[in-house]
Amino acid sequence: MESGNDKRPASIAMLRYTLFILYSSFIYSCSNQAGLTANEKVKITREIRQTLKDYNEAMKKNALSADYKYLDNSDQFFWMPPGYLSALSHDSVMAIVKNNASVLKSIVESFDTVTIYPLTRDLAAYTGRIHSVITDSSGKVAEFHLWETAIVVKRNDGWKLLSGQTSFLNN
Repeated sequence: MESGNDKRPASIAMLRYTLFILYSSFIYSCSNQAGLTANEKVKITREIRQTLKDYNEAMKKNALSADYKYLDNSDQFFWMPPGYLSALSHDSVMAIVKNNASVLKSIVESFDTVTIYPLTRDLAAYTGRIHSVITDSSGKVAEFHLWETAIVVKRNDGWKLLSGQTSFLNN
């Protein structure tokens, strides 16, 4: 976790990461999006929006345990959670989930805004503002506003979060 003195390096890292994702999405979309029809883009956007809604519903019931179904279990997976200075692998995220699953009762998240960018038939990016309310097992409630940018990939069992970053917003 970052300390008060480490905010600038974290901000620079987040900026670099965000620019990398946007640049990669732009380059990738310019070369591949021409193959998608308007109907395919609408279908992909609808599927991903539903996946994000289902993921948020699962977190209401199962808190962190919902991650098992919605995070891609591949070597390409990485995530940069709020407050971290580097990205975590799938195994690292799952270890955190396992260690903290019993501490959290629920996570209620909803997108205030979300924009989805279909890149290919099985790859898309999204970015959006999230309102998050976390209740721990003792009943203590914490509320946050987050910004998330991610890449999702379509696997045989549905859309999965492949990589991304979640950052705290000033409330």
